[in-house]
Amino acid sequence: MDYNFSEKVDLLIRESGKTKKSLYDFLEMTAQGFDNMMKQNSFSAIRLAKIAEFFEIQVGFFYDQPSNTYKRKSGDGGAFGEQVLDELRKVFKEELNQKNQQLLAKDRQLENKDRQLENKDKLLEGMQRTIDALVGKSSDVTADDRHDDPKIIVHPAFARKSEEEVNDYQIA
Repeated sequence: MDYNFSEKVDLLIRESGKTKKSLYDFLEMTAQGFDNMMKQNSFSAIRLAKIAEFFEIQVGFFYDQPSNTYKRKSGDGGAFGEQVLDELRKVFKEELNQKNQQLLAKDRQLENKDRQLENKDKLLEGMQRTIDALVGKSSDVTADDRHDDPKIIVHPAFARKSEEEVNDYQIA
């Protein structure tokens, strides 16, 4: 899932009336470092938590989490840090569950493909036995067995031929 954190930070700066300088000072970053982070949309979870703290919002805002309000309650002190961690845990748990579901679906697809390959291998083995029987290469199949064994598919042209007649049709 792709998140455009930069757009959300820009939106917060515009709506809050706070300056970009005050934000990068709060984050203890240089202007260049902050601009690079914004251009590359490269935010660590810790930076997002600090930005959320700066704007007094919940960190879930950055992850498109539904909420009635993202404003932090004033006077909650250390509880805000716990809120941020809880939000991050919740977001990452949901993403992990989505990824696990995707992996399970891929596992099921692989199992189906394995079964298809096994069936094709069995079909090829049967076809090879039939070809061997038709050209007389199979040591365990005689001319009389060729039309009596239900596992061996015999072309009608060879169904009533003797072994010598069938051998005349062998491919060199």
